[in-house]
Amino acid sequence: MIPALLFFLCAVACVVCAVVLAAVGWYSHRTAAWLARPLTRIGKLRPGPRKVRGKIAVCAEVLHSPMTNRECVYYRLRVYEQGKKSRPTDVLRSALHSPPALHGGFFVYRFGDSFASGQDPANERSVYSWHNVLDEVESVPFCIEDDTGSVEVDVRGATVSPKAKARMATSMHEPVLALFPLTERLREEQGLEAVDERGQFKTLRFEEEVLLPGADATVLGSVELMEGRELCFQVNDEEALLVAEGNVAKQGRAARNYAIGFAVGCGISFIVAVVFLCLAFAVNGRTFPTR
Repeated sequence: MIPALLFFLCAVACVVCAVVLAAVGWYSHRTAAWLARPLTRIGKLRPGPRKVRGKIAVCAEVLHSPMTNRECVYYRLRVYEQGKKSRPTDVLRSALHSPPALHGGFFVYRFGDSFASGQDPANERSVYSWHNVLDEVESVPFCIEDDTGSVEVDVRGATVSPKAKARMATSMHEPVLALFPLTERLREEQGLEAVDERGQFKTLRFEEEVLLPGADATVLGSVELMEGRELCFQVNDEEALLVAEGNVAKQGRAARNYAIGFAVGCGISFIVAVVFLCLAFAVNGRTFPTR
């Protein structure tokens, strides 16, 4: 390949890399600006994008989490099943012993022999992986209150980041009897079986996240004016809704650092692209000098 063309292609690759880094950096910058929005006292809320922090309180009804049976206003239940696949080990190992150019016929024979040995269970290994078989989310409207007032929150379609989490697992050797009411409900409502065709317990992992009344939470999103002139946080087409028990300010600082790193990477990529482009013109001028 002509050196000038090679330098030019490298310059194009660096430009593409810079554009991608710029796009990701801009997204991180917007996320950081969104998370760093200043707090508003609930008693001074007005319609529009707002951020508040307070305690979760029950408005009218309450839920019971499916796995731990705790009173909550939101829960997410995810179930993962462990699958197993058998793969042959080193099917072509013996086929590569002889160079095909010297022993063409022998190569074909060894390949067939190694393929047959690959079907032998003794030459197979088990590969395990988890895949999601259920993702169930339920919520009821709740209130966030501070010392100045309270506001209703509707988390349907929102991003929720709780601290209260629980995990349990079942397997052929460790069936969890405490999960029997849950597995029975999932079998009846979702068709999710906890046992296989042989009557043995499947290897399942249950993960539950809940928002508990009384927990401190930050709500970041759009405040809408509802019927009866009551304010409510809810998802709309223009503003995402986040309810988090974690440190939102820390997440904002992390997003800002990512944005700075991507911006630096974008600048370096553009500089390298200019260098490669100059080299391409210089080599092209030497190869094809003008008269």
